[in-house]
Amino acid sequence: MRYWIIMTTLLIGFILSAVLFAADQRYTPTSVEDCIQFIQTHYHYSFGDRRVYRQTEDLLALPPAYIAQLPLESLIILANMPEHQAQLIASPNCPEDIRTMIAQHHLTPDSVLVVLASDPSKRVRESLARNRLLMPAVLEVLASDDSLDVRVAVAKHLNTPLSVLAWLAMDETTIVDRKDYRFGRSLLHQPVKEAVAANPFTPATVLRQLFNDPNPAVREIALNTLLENYTQTLVDYQRMVAEESDTIRSLVAIHERTPPEILEILARDESIQVRRNLAKNPNLPASVFNILLEDEDPFIRDLVTHYRLERSLVDELVEQSLPLPAPQLERAARHEINRRDILNDPKYDGYYRLHLVALEDVTEFQRSVVWDLKTPAELLTSFATHEDWQLRYAVAMHPNTPVEVVKSLTQDTDPRIRRVARIHPAAEIPLETLATDTDVLVRLAAARHPAISALQLNRMMPDSADIVRIAIAQHPTTATRTLRELATDKQMMVRIAVAENPNTFPVVLTQLSKDPRLEVGLAVCVHPQTPLETLKKMSSLNTTYQTLIAKTHTEPELINYLLNTDYFRLVKGALAQNPNLPEELAVLMVRDPETAVREKLAYFTDIPFVLELLAGDPAVSVRQFLARNPHLPYNQMRQLAEDEDPQVRKVLVAHPNITPDILAQMAWDPAETVRRDVAQHPRTPISALEKLANDENRVVWGALLSNSLLPDDLREYILQKMAQ
Repeated sequence: MRYWIIMTTLLIGFILSAVLFAADQRYTPTSVEDCIQFIQTHYHYSFGDRRVYRQTEDLLALPPAYIAQLPLESLIILANMPEHQAQLIASPNCPEDIRTMIAQHHLTPDSVLVVLASDPSKRVRESLARNRLLMPAVLEVLASDDSLDVRVAVAKHLNTPLSVLAWLAMDETTIVDRKDYRFGRSLLHQPVKEAVAANPFTPATVLRQLFNDPNPAVREIALNTLLENYTQTLVDYQRMVAEESDTIRSLVAIHERTPPEILEILARDESIQVRRNLAKNPNLPASVFNILLEDEDPFIRDLVTHYRLERSLVDELVEQSLPLPAPQLERAARHEINRRDILNDPKYDGYYRLHLVALEDVTEFQRSVVWDLKTPAELLTSFATHEDWQLRYAVAMHPNTPVEVVKSLTQDTDPRIRRVARIHPAAEIPLETLATDTDVLVRLAAARHPAISALQLNRMMPDSADIVRIAIAQHPTTATRTLRELATDKQMMVRIAVAENPNTFPVVLTQLSKDPRLEVGLAVCVHPQTPLETLKKMSSLNTTYQTLIAKTHTEPELINYLLNTDYFRLVKGALAQNPNLPEELAVLMVRDPETAVREKLAYFTDIPFVLELLAGDPAVSVRQFLARNPHLPYNQMRQLAEDEDPQVRKVLVAHPNITPDILAQMAWDPAETVRRDVAQHPRTPISALEKLANDENRVVWGALLSNSLLPDDLREYILQKMAQ
């Protein structure tokens, strides 16, 4: 007996061990379809396409063919993954596609990034070098990589140490670019040097060293970075002007910080390319302007006149009351920006404008004058016989056109002009005559006229043109009898227009609710006069009607009916988007177990009490949607600025109504991504910018430099810190 008990116990233990061993085995799918089935069964899906994993133990078992299709956000699991498991995924045994995505993900732990720095795959190391949050120590390791693409990525990275950039500036690796050969440019390129020269954080000493490089491409890029990020002395500019390369002198000529003394030298440069770039300089002094006005190249004279003509010169010519515009002013008038300024400035009215529009080959400007509502009747009369049909067309539509001119244009040779002239109120043609005109567009204008009567619209109803019947169905004075007949029109757009007419009676809407076309039914669903019973019947037809009704109507009986249907989850999500949702129902939805419902409510509601409740929601995604709500009050905004999740605070920075005091508070945020967004926000106060200028993160410095409101002294201070 004891023997059988022992044997039974051993057998049970063996079976339990086998079961536990089998449960511990990893799931190994045999196909992509099998993998998708497993994911749908074992993983949680939030709304939309974003997949957030609950488990991570089976990630290695997924086939690379499916992993490669996953969005990058699905690797958010790395944030909470155990250290040993993260390093296991980063090992060479893992598929290359997974290692590549992990290498460039912003949530990958630093210890995993260190492992990936020695990965055997060049593609993985290159993706790692492009990770914007990569540590300087890892970049220093990658700087000596055998792959050229990896070293180029390190040279472009904003976190690369300055000593590493100086070392990479001596990289002599050269490649032959066949594309440049086709365009007659240099074949030889040094990608690493060029990347260092283009890095905005490269020290000025290194850039000046690259400016002496024998490769012209490296010199041009280094010069451009120097001009954009560092202050040059007059001696530096003189050395740049002495360069033989036309491209280098052209960069100096067009740069807005180039001193006037250097611009005067470049105004007499032998290269046409240099002088043409100089003509586009926004800070062109008057002395250089006068030199370029007499340049031998006509294109340069046109450039400087069209784009950089000083307004003082224009005013001087106008004050002289010249009988005809001077040649320089004539060229200026042909440029669209100057024409707009002249047209909108009241001091250019009268005699001057008449002569300006009389210029030859300025048809576009003439049209802009005719379309201007301030144009006087005398000028419109002079254009009524112009050979250009567009000018006569504009005159026929202008409200200031005299009666006799409009009546003469009703007999114009062009049918387009006769059409708009007959519609003009000054033509004094009765609406009855227009309603029976042979031109369909004239009848359309009559059907849209606000003074047309319901009787006249009823007479026009048999019109053969669909656009005319649509206009009749849309008109606010159309009679109910006419709308009922149009509700059976063969053209779907006519029936939709009847369903959208605010004066359509409920009986007509009930008739349209049985229409076979979905588009007509949608218009009936949102109409405020649709009967309650009709909406109930429509909601049982399909879920599209059901959700649209829930987004539009708030009658308690209708809401209770919709919530008792089989698709109550869809109804709740649609109700959360209803702008007229009752407060008592919104309060109940705050406690809804469905996260997607609370997310929609957080974004669409404008009820203060509901917004206050949602600010304490346990789900991070709900608070993120709340931070995007355009109706978010100030108190909830301050509460979300102190949220425990950095993603919520990051979303809040982009809110269109965020105030400067909240931005100043968030300048102390512990998350680097939040401080970066605050640094480049246009509403951040100067005091907060000064605080961020002393930040230890170089990414924050770069964001500050991109802020157009950053004071010059702070900009110089940051540039000096970068150069150290």
